[in-house]
Amino acid sequence: FQLADVSGGLWAVIGIMASLVERTRTDKGQVVDVSMTEAAMPFGIVSIAATLAGQKLERGAEPLTGGIAAYGTYATKDGKYVALGALEPKFWLAFAGGVGLAADMSGIVPGDHQPALKKKVADLFASRTAAEWIAFSLAHDCCLEPVLEPEELAGDAHLAARDVFFEIDSPWGPLEQLKMPTCPPGATRPPPKKGEHTDDILREAGLDDAAIAKL
Repeated sequence: FQLADVSGGLWAVIGIMASLVERTRTDKGQVVDVSMTEAAMPFGIVSIAATLAGQKLERGAEPLTGGIAAYGTYATKDGKYVALGALEPKFWLAFAGGVGLAADMSGIVPGDHQPALKKKVADLFASRTAAEWIAFSLAHDCCLEPVLEPEELAGDAHLAARDVFFEIDSPWGPLEQLKMPTCPPGATRPPPKKGEHTDDILREAGLDDAAIAKL
């Protein structure tokens, strides 16, 4: 996943929008300087903030990096995977209560007890199929979701309800598309044919039809 590329683009858009507002407010422009490295760093804010506060962190022992049983990815009986994100007490209690584990706050706190608890949770997940865990998640509000393969995405109920995947007509036949979060319905056009827009671009550059014909 191209985290720095995507987040850098998002921060650039935020900076441009903020600059336009500032121009309207003060009649002065701004320089938008976005570093891809700095754009990616906020995604690690929990670990970075803890380090800045003087904590000595151990790799894989933090709540978001594998340190607690309530937050991780687990293999199922049929070789698939599910992701558990029960960080908040209500979600962990719902999960623990549903599978018969002790429903207390120790499950979401790092410590020496976690390795044994993680093994117990891993064994639980390995005892049921992914379909059984999906059914479990529908009955228990515990932030448990299946890990989907790319070819399974189009069949996901949530993505289907939001029309994330759709088709458009093109000179080459129907083309499968992925909707961007802010793209309105019907705004996607097929890719142009070779040279389809050449004349239009040249006219925008200031060439007249006679000059274009000579090219």
